[in-house]
Amino acid sequence: MKSTRGFTLLEVLVTLCVTGLLFAILMPTLSGVIAADKRLQQRQNQTDERALGAHWLTTLIQSAQPRSLGETGFMGSSREVRFTAHPQEASRPHGPLSVRLYLAETTRGQWALMADLSQPQRAMRTERVLDGLQAPRFSFLAAQASKLEDRWQDATRLPALVRFEGNIGAQPIDIAAAPRRSIGSRCRFDEVSVTCRH
Repeated sequence: MKSTRGFTLLEVLVTLCVTGLLFAILMPTLSGVIAADKRLQQRQNQTDERALGAHWLTTLIQSAQPRSLGETGFMGSSREVRFTAHPQEASRPHGPLSVRLYLAETTRGQWALMADLSQPQRAMRTERVLDGLQAPRFSFLAAQASKLEDRWQDATRLPALVRFEGNIGAQPIDIAAAPRRSIGSRCRFDEVSVTCRH
């Protein structure tokens, strides 16, 4: 009797056909899973960007200071806010930061929250904070008031609360921040500690 080792050609062909059929059956399912994973990752990235933008905006508004030493006071409307900030970050050692937050229309009905930032002896830079906004607006609350207003025109005082609201798709955006109120009008900026000193 002749001893055979290995597979016959027929066995190899049957195995390849069965493997090919299984792969053809599973490929659409695998493609769907990969596409769903990409969509989920994209949504997560957008959520992270919104959270970072909201945190950055809150921190910036909280660092707003009352007008002192010839700086611009806090002024605002439903579409634009201007103020001087003294961020506590070590990355801003070049003095007070002039801030202009404004809404720019990107497409019909879509808006972007932009920020122009400038410091003495430094070039102005523009940042895109939030994108894809619908019906965005700023509003302001005075210290003793009970109603939010669309304008803030008293440059000598800070509002008790600044609110930014709108929608990104079906998701509402509602950011409220209170500027610091503890710095007096005789504030001098200390470049070593990056703070306002009396």
